[in-house]
Amino acid sequence: MPGSLPSQRSVDVAPFEALYRATVRDVRVYVTTLVGANLADDVLADSYEVVLRRWADIPKPFDERRMWVFGVARRTALASQRRVAEARRRSDGLVPDLAVPDVADLVAADDRLARLLGALPSKEREAMMLTASLDLTVTEAARVAGCTEAAMSMRLTRARRRVADRLATEAGAEMEADDVR
Repeated sequence: MPGSLPSQRSVDVAPFEALYRATVRDVRVYVTTLVGANLADDVLADSYEVVLRRWADIPKPFDERRMWVFGVARRTALASQRRVAEARRRSDGLVPDLAVPDVADLVAADDRLARLLGALPSKEREAMMLTASLDLTVTEAARVAGCTEAAMSMRLTRARRRVADRLATEAGAEMEADDVR
């Protein structure tokens, strides 16, 4: 039956559980940056359901499996965003916008970082999260995001420049405030 999970007999769940335990924290952080805390658990569950269902198709080396899981999570998150947007369109805006990422949930202990990341355009924020927070290489991040390495490098360059500019602006404002006191 299409869309059904494999039976317990057809899949040894131990390797899946090991992959789940090794990736779920990072995948949750990534998914939350894409769809927000309100939808993250649903997207996470749907993503791992796809991973289990397609277990025979995924690459064997762990690093490739990890990237594959991130790719599944990204596509699942984007599909969720499209469903929410369509529901909002059909309801003339009566459906609340649950798909807006709440970056503060990710880094509540550091309001400044939350502000800096939250101010970035979504593709640049995704690039920063994949490389800085999840410690992926540019190559790995590009695979997850479905773009070229050059595009990922450009997103990172732009994001870093925006963060540096904002930090410089804030530092200048703090210095002016100190001069006034």
